[in-house]
Amino acid sequence: MVWIIGILIYSIFIKDSKRKKAAVIFSIILLLFFSNEYIINKALSLWEEPPIPIAQLGTGYTAIVLTGVTESNKSPKDRIYYNKGADRVLHTLQLYKEQKIKSIIISGGAAAVVGEQAPEAESLKKTFLTAAIPSNAMILETKSRNTRENALLTKKLIDSLNLNGPFLLVTSAFHMKRAKGCFKKAGIDVTTYPADYYSTDGKFTPDHFIIPSERAISKWSLLIHEILGYAVYRMMGYTIPT
Repeated sequence: MVWIIGILIYSIFIKDSKRKKAAVIFSIILLLFFSNEYIINKALSLWEEPPIPIAQLGTGYTAIVLTGVTESNKSPKDRIYYNKGADRVLHTLQLYKEQKIKSIIISGGAAAVVGEQAPEAESLKKTFLTAAIPSNAMILETKSRNTRENALLTKKLIDSLNLNGPFLLVTSAFHMKRAKGCFKKAGIDVTTYPADYYSTDGKFTPDHFIIPSERAISKWSLLIHEILGYAVYRMMGYTIPT
């Protein structure tokens, strides 16, 4: 969206009428493209890892749940404020109740760069306790600040406790490609269980093709941010293709 606004602002200062017209037309084309629900849904479905039917899973897994699903800057502090990524927690809870997983590693430190803040892993633990998952079934990794640290610090935790797996990695579908590569790079063999989908497999009506959508632009921002993050991780050697 910033690009489109930038082009429109640029067109204001163009004196040549043909170039001005071309800039306006180009910005309109970009707007129609990035606000199209059908196009972004197709792009997301290609990037996101497909869902895994629960029936296809074995049993005895230790789930590794990545945080990044709560909002810390909200009061009162007598509850936990979840964002759209709450599926990571809800699906893990379902897998535990269906006896697919025996224990849960919750990986994630404080979201804030500055200031005092409790690790997010502790917030997720509170939710699991409320849902009657026993405390001794959960292990917390509370220092990581990004996906690479999730993998490296979880590996240290696994080694220190002599955990043998199998391990089930739970994170958002759009984030799974990068996360899985980081954990493989760290030496943890994981089965993936994507959650929190942004793509849908429902039928699209004509309005999805014609009417511009603000949600589509927001989803493009998310997807582009993740693709760039994955590319940087690949260049830095933090993640590997899987």
